[in-house]
Amino acid sequence: MTVKVNWQLPHPVDACLYQEEMKMRCWHDKQNITEKLDISLQKNMTFRLIDSKQAVLAQQVIKVNAAMSSQYRRRLKTDWSIF
Repeated sequence: MTVKVNWQLPHPVDACLYQEEMKMRCWHDKQNITEKLDISLQKNMTFRLIDSKQAVLAQQVIKVNAAMSSQYRRRLKTDWSIF
């Protein structure tokens, strides 16, 4: 899926966007950003914007709402029969 990343700060910073522990994108000496990124989600994920001093500037949890739980699968054939 494609998401829009938008952030702004009062002063320019070096910052990186992380999906869980994976670094996705970094910006150097930027004050505001508007950008589209492609991501993939299989479960609920936390995204963090972290500066060069490892301080968390922003954090967002993205929740996945599945139509059907991946733990349970519909059976194609019943366990019993009348005939």
